[in-house]
Amino acid sequence: MAAALVLGTTSCGCGTKCDVNNDSIVSAELSDSVNTYYGTIVGMQINKGIEDQYYHGNDIDVQDYLKGLQMVTGQAYSDSYMMGIAMGLRVAGYIDQLEAAGVDIDRDAILAKVREYATAEEVNLQDINQVDVIFSGLTDRVSQIDFNRAKMRAEQAAKNAQKTQCETK
Repeated sequence: MAAALVLGTTSCGCGTKCDVNNDSIVSAELSDSVNTYYGTIVGMQINKGIEDQYYHGNDIDVQDYLKGLQMVTGQAYSDSYMMGIAMGLRVAGYIDQLEAAGVDIDRDAILAKVREYATAEEVNLQDINQVDVIFSGLTDRVSQIDFNRAKMRAEQAAKNAQKTQCETK
């Protein structure tokens, strides 16, 4: 495979980036090689990551995964758009954690508040800190409830295992 990649990096002569004077910044050959190897290593890492997820009991649909990747990388976007994507991924991940902890999430309500405050005329640091303290208290309560729920489940599982063990003797 490595030999095929090395031999397959001959430039097609296109795909160079040019500066305002139309002078090549990076040669076509180097650009083609970077594209080939970057795509290869990302693809290999995705393959291994999906395989690892499978072994952890998660069934990842490769085609859906690639659709998501294509959505973000398929064209050039503004820095602002990409920053929004990055924040959206972080927010979505945190929302998933809250849902897993038992919070009934209303994504529309969350996004309405995000829009309201992201586009507000002014937001001051004192207000941010105050809201952060309140939110942290709320998520601490959620974490405690989730911890207690997990503890009760573990205790129940231990009782069930002990009961099963006693019944099989």
